[in-house]
Amino acid sequence: MTRWRQWGKATRATMLGWAVAFLLTSPIQVIQVIRSSGHDLQLILAALGFGLFLWLVLTLAGVLVVWLCVVSPIALLCSREWLLRHRCWVIAAAIVAGVLAACYISHLWLSFDHAGAGTMNYWAGVCFAVIFPGVTVYRYLRRLTPPS
Repeated sequence: MTRWRQWGKATRATMLGWAVAFLLTSPIQVIQVIRSSGHDLQLILAALGFGLFLWLVLTLAGVLVVWLCVVSPIALLCSREWLLRHRCWVIAAAIVAGVLAACYISHLWLSFDHAGAGTMNYWAGVCFAVIFPGVTVYRYLRRLTPPS
């Protein structure tokens, strides 16, 4: 398998990881928007569209950075055999990276005064940071595994 083919598989796994993490964390954003909008249906619908769009853009931007700085170099520089031989370490590294990202999000969140704002968006970011790398690595390693 060529490096470019590996890179394509890594890119598809990254997009799938983003989609799964986005779908699983979107209900948190929906609840936050409905809770913050009050009882006006028109305001709820407008805020819901804006809130989900903002969540989509923020998560996609973060995934793009991870794709450029982590996923692409791994796909282009690491051989398929090495990744499959060290599967447990690769999965553990992805999980640790997700937990470290969650810790970094926590540090950023606690560094600013939020004037009584809830922590729901914080938890959405933490969930995304943990779900995304797990799904991405799992799908990438599954795509690299030769058919039996």
